[in-house]
Amino acid sequence: MSYDVDYKVMSLLIGGPRYCDRARELLGGVSDGLLRSLALRVVEACFSGDSDAVRTQYTSCFVNDYKGVPCPPYESWYREGRLYGRVVHELSTWYRKRGVYPAALPEDHASVILEFASFLYASGSPEDADRFVSEHVISWMGRLASDVLAKCGGEYAAALGRLLSAFIDREASRLSGQSMDS
Repeated sequence: MSYDVDYKVMSLLIGGPRYCDRARELLGGVSDGLLRSLALRVVEACFSGDSDAVRTQYTSCFVNDYKGVPCPPYESWYREGRLYGRVVHELSTWYRKRGVYPAALPEDHASVILEFASFLYASGSPEDADRFVSEHVISWMGRLASDVLAKCGGEYAAALGRLLSAFIDREASRLSGQSMDS
């Protein structure tokens, strides 16, 4: 089974509310019913009310808040406690080997990492994709999901936190070879 659409949808939704339309178009291709349902809740939250409120929730959680950024969506922050750490070099090496050069966001932004995993799965490199996911998704995004749930308010942010948490749990289980029922 290929997981490219799952990772693409996650990349879009972590990228922010402006990508909810595109994520909605891809929902039918998500491989897991629970994840599809949770992703649909995020998309519905994008369109169910005041779009300014949704953008504010996203910004306050991931970009800027008067108290600081509660959930910086950067691997280096979660793994090293600082931005632009050694993990950026590790990611750049992965990207360069595949001819990918992120331009709009830093290399270690959650959306970029998830997009690259989608690219690896779509390009027929499941072993590389699994290794990349183990090293650069599972290793820290569970903590990001927990922080979103604990530190960010609003229906949209809560839906996004639940989706990310379920996604990471599924992937950690899948990659460890355990069944979701165990």
